[in-house]
Amino acid sequence: MNKILATFFFCTLLSICSSQSINDFLDSYEGENSIPYLQPLADLFTANLHSGISDWSKIDTGFHVKLGIVAMSSFPSRSQRTFTGRTDNEFDPEQTAVAPTIIGSVEPVRVEGVNGTAYVFPGGYNLKTLPMAAPQLSIGNIFHTEFYIRYFAFDLEHDLGSVSLFGLGFRHSLNTYLPKLPFDLSVGYCYHNFKDSTYINSKLNLAAAYIGKSGKWWSSQLMLGFQHSSTNIRYTFDQGDQVKNINITLNNKNKFIAELSAAAKLWILIFHGAISYSGPVTISAGAGFWF
Repeated sequence: MNKILATFFFCTLLSICSSQSINDFLDSYEGENSIPYLQPLADLFTANLHSGISDWSKIDTGFHVKLGIVAMSSFPSRSQRTFTGRTDNEFDPEQTAVAPTIIGSVEPVRVEGVNGTAYVFPGGYNLKTLPMAAPQLSIGNIFHTEFYIRYFAFDLEHDLGSVSLFGLGFRHSLNTYLPKLPFDLSVGYCYHNFKDSTYINSKLNLAAAYIGKSGKWWSSQLMLGFQHSSTNIRYTFDQGDQVKNINITLNNKNKFIAELSAAAKLWILIFHGAISYSGPVTISAGAGFWF
């Protein structure tokens, strides 16, 4: 199970070829270029973890437990692949150039200076999609509320250290107070903390409203949410004559998320899928048991 989750959840870092460590990509910059270069990682983590949370529009009136797994995959937008980089103060003349972000093209960008000098903006990893996965446990109905938990922790190979994910959230039905509504309406909040012991610590928050319709075996719904994340990235900037420990905190750029989802229930089995937009497009699919 650990290897499956590692393959999904951290594959963008695991799949970097073994001759290069993650730090070789993270340490491309220090200073003002480092934030826009790394920004897509914070936005993609946020988009992934806020997808596929709610599977059924109506919160069951009886006590129930759902146990399953949700897989998500975000597709970076074109704008996330590049940023406007600036040469450092020691380079003459100071210039700007459209350079790859960490998920952009592997090809570096070179600008020419005086006396035959050149400044090179490093290439990225050329990431096409960021897949993740998480187990999820949902429990309800407790005071017209459904609670959910996501959790795993395990060690990774190479120089990746250990990885853990903890998620906790709830969704509260408003139909109790508005019994004549012809649709299902609820509001919710969730918190996630994703940690890589070596490089990344990301804390994410989502407040959302859900509107949908459900039958005996089917459900569909729309989620509109406000999201905020704080992602701390640590790495060593090593340029031979200088070695620095860099610590950067990134907030997500895309504050709003919208998601369309559908689900089907067959006896105790539940299947659901969704597509969301929060800058990048994310698709999710899940399956589990409903008791």
